[in-house]
Amino acid sequence: MNKILLVIFICLINSFWAFSQNAIDDLKKMNQEYRNNESYSMKVSYKLFPDYFATTPMTIELGDYKKQKKAVYYKLGSFETIQCDKYNLVVDHNQKSINVLEVINNDVDFNNNLQDDLIKNMENTLKYCSKIEFKEISKTSAEYIFNIAEASEYSMIKLVFNRKSYFIESLELFYANEQDIDYNKEGTKVKPRMLISYSDIKTNPVFDENTFSYLRFLKKKDGRLVCKEEYIGYTLFTQL
Repeated sequence: MNKILLVIFICLINSFWAFSQNAIDDLKKMNQEYRNNESYSMKVSYKLFPDYFATTPMTIELGDYKKQKKAVYYKLGSFETIQCDKYNLVVDHNQKSINVLEVINNDVDFNNNLQDDLIKNMENTLKYCSKIEFKEISKTSAEYIFNIAEASEYSMIKLVFNRKSYFIESLELFYANEQDIDYNKEGTKVKPRMLISYSDIKTNPVFDENTFSYLRFLKKKDGRLVCKEEYIGYTLFTQL
């Protein structure tokens, strides 16, 4: 689960408490579940709030995430991406462009590398978190609250996960520093928070034939790739 795991690990790599062995164990289990499940899908939403307590988001982006072995399909807002062992494809619907880049090294296991880095750095990064809280939300969901004392991009991170599947249900990031965000008036600096939610999580779903293929957007004509009829007018760049 490339893009979603990258966000999780970057946010948590500097935010563990020295005496929170339960949190470490649970994070390992979450990571292991993403690695062990070869096929899954979920809905994703990003909500940006102007401060720590606001209930109305400034912006909302909705998307989908699908994985089958090493192939990934990801949609967020106007972007769609496909990653596989042979190429990476990015579609920008606002700019009406499709880019297909050849993968040079297809032996890299992105998830495994992140897993290894997380475990190796676990002990060294514990000191950056001043406090970790654990809350039982329901019979199936629980929450860890990471309070970060040292200088970091975030002052606090809230992580909600399913206690049975160990899939993450939400990740809430509280920015430590003021950001330039146009909200009520131009140039206003605020400390925003980002809520990333994962819902409708399914393991071993049935995917459409072209979910992880460039044939979702392109077709072959006279021996070369061209845009399908519904994407006529898009600029195509391909290394294939």
